[in-house]
Amino acid sequence: PVVEIMPYQIEVGGNYSKLSNGYLDGGVYVAAEMALAKRNNIYGAVRKENRYTMNDREFSGGFYSPLNDYAALVVEGSMSPEHHFLPIRSLLGQVEYMGENEWSATVGLRHSAYNKVLVNSLIMTAEHFFGNYRVAYTRYQSFLSGNGTTNSNQVLAAKYYGDHNWVGVTFSNGKELETIAATQVLNSQVRTRTISGRHWLTPSVALVYTVGNYHQGIFYTRNGLQLGLRYQF
Repeated sequence: PVVEIMPYQIEVGGNYSKLSNGYLDGGVYVAAEMALAKRNNIYGAVRKENRYTMNDREFSGGFYSPLNDYAALVVEGSMSPEHHFLPIRSLLGQVEYMGENEWSATVGLRHSAYNKVLVNSLIMTAEHFFGNYRVAYTRYQSFLSGNGTTNSNQVLAAKYYGDHNWVGVTFSNGKELETIAATQVLNSQVRTRTISGRHWLTPSVALVYTVGNYHQGIFYTRNGLQLGLRYQF
């Protein structure tokens, strides 16, 4: 279908994962975004996740605001009332620079507070568009209070087709923080592989999907699927 992006969008979906240690995880979410004047944008989401027989809710929101023709600011935050494994609170500040010849770069700082540790992360991304393709590289450098540092790398390649449809693959590798209980924090080697995309079924409704494999050190391997429907008006 011929698709024109509208100012209001709502997405509803869920996810399901099976872990090699026998656990089954899942969750549901509702997300919304609204385009404002002069390319400004605000967005928010509510989700509920089940992991390790525990449930967490998370409320998040943020905004995108152009600073000039070449730079934009992103600020977002989240909080979890239960925070068994999700951050108690998280705050991200990010600046995006759109250069010439379809190159862009992003630098951001994220502060996350868990039950047993504070994490400050530096996020740096470089990306390039050519034709109907996009490639991006992201470096994550995290500093854990009392637990040293972690770093990981992510590579993304995506193809755009039709009107605002895309499909992409993501690979990441490195060390990351994982909170599996109120008193247990893992700092372990991780490796992820995902296929994700968005395909408009009608001018107003799109299918959003992610299929992934997540390897958490020696502890478990997670295979999961996330599906969502996005409606715009």
